[in-house]
Amino acid sequence: KLTPEEQTSRTRARPIDSKAYDYFLRGRYYASRQTKEDNETGIGMFDQAVAADPEFAAAWAELAQACIWRLFLFTPNEKKLEEKASVAIEKALAIDPELPEAHLARGRLLWTPANHFPHDRAIQEYRRALAANPNVDEAQSYLALVYIHIGAFDQALSELHKAMAVNPSNGLTQFRISEALLFEGKYEPALVALRTTPRDVNPALVDHETAWALLNLGRKAEASEVIDKYLNEHPEDYGGLFAGLQAVVAASEGQERRAE
Repeated sequence: KLTPEEQTSRTRARPIDSKAYDYFLRGRYYASRQTKEDNETGIGMFDQAVAADPEFAAAWAELAQACIWRLFLFTPNEKKLEEKASVAIEKALAIDPELPEAHLARGRLLWTPANHFPHDRAIQEYRRALAANPNVDEAQSYLALVYIHIGAFDQALSELHKAMAVNPSNGLTQFRISEALLFEGKYEPALVALRTTPRDVNPALVDHETAWALLNLGRKAEASEVIDKYLNEHPEDYGGLFAGLQAVVAASEGQERRAE
């Protein structure tokens, strides 16, 4: 038997323009890779999807998500991008008020530095997405991210394992498992989890957390290798993450020399 939510979803179902759907699938592929270039390509694909079919609610929601990723990872002060994401969310919800991906995107857009990270409101949106479709593993993953940042690590890991059960191929969820362990100070299990996370999920985050785990385990030479390899591949070092790690390594070595 269908739940009331599933029945409502079936009654809202409509044909989707084939060209729009092709752009949508391509957009999801590129947006999931989370490099600056792939993110830009993904946004372009979603733009074309909604241009081809303006009533394609899921494409509007994914466009918003791709814009939000760009805000978080590459252009945090780009106000026009924040406005674009907000408009895309409202368009998606106007077409389908219960669309899980739209509530997921709204939760993510709420949970930003500009909004002072309203944990309760973000959790509410993620829970609403999961109420509409318990199999939206991304909503569980982002719900876990909020739990990580408020120190509720057991709840975070519970949600992440649920997400992995739904979608074992989601590398970002696998990364967040390692992140929760890292924040708990469980550096060895965190490193094991990081080693099994596909690096192309987000090279900056995966390599940064790998180096940080190695540093905390006292394996500075290995940490330096990870840092140097990343900077050789990505000398722009967005946000100065790896310059910061290099400073930590240098400070640690200085302390050791003074101790001698």
